Amino acid sequence: NYSYCYPYQRVIFAQAIKWAARDPAPVAVEAPMCIQSTVFRQKDADGERLIVHLFNGINTTSDHGLPETAVPLREDVVPVGGIKVRFHKLTPKRIHLEPEGVDLAPVQRDDWIEVSLPPLAVHSLVVAEM
Repeated sequence: NYSYCYPYQRVIFAQAIKWAARDPAPVAVEAPMCIQSTVFRQKDADGERLIVHLFNGINTTSDHGLPETAVPLREDVVPVGGIKVRFHKLTPKRIHLEPEGVDLAPVQRDDWIEVSLPPLAVHSLVVAEM
């Protein structure tokens, strides 16, 4: 649904998935619509981690130019603040931001553990060590 011309269809579709699932997803991202997120699970000899990749898709050129010939270059970066990542019924040992190497302070809210991020420039990874 990323390519739908009416962006609120993505919101309606996401709400429909939440309703159909009945239980919350293990990871939730609260951010403006310009922020894209993907969650990965990694396992190795040292344990398991959840990785939330966050990407700031703000385009300061306002998409001026023909889509078939436009070059996806950034002239400016507009950091986006107020982003939160929540983990439902999970108990990470450590949550940190990469590649910045910053530990994030978790806050318990009912069945959720929540971290607030510093403003996102282009991309970052929230790593939850399980």
